Amino acid sequence: MNAHARLTGTSVKPPLTEAGKAMLSLAKTLKRHAHAYKREALEYEVAGDLKRYRECRSASTEAWRKARWYAFHAGLNRLP
Repeated sequence: MNAHARLTGTSVKPPLTEAGKAMLSLAKTLKRHAHAYKREALEYEVAGDLKRYRECRSASTEAWRKARWYAFHAGLNRLP
């Protein structure tokens, strides 16, 4: 426990492993893709192309699901 943690009573998480850093980076990238898919879906909705709208919304939802999975598992990959 470092000095700051002793003074404030908080715990400091150990740093991520290389695998954890890679997973966190992938999670952030997937979040950006999810936002892009959602913006694209809204454009298709305005244009009246509901088939493409549904495809993009589905891709957005899947990207968010994967991003959450990778972010969670990144936290499990910490140094002892």
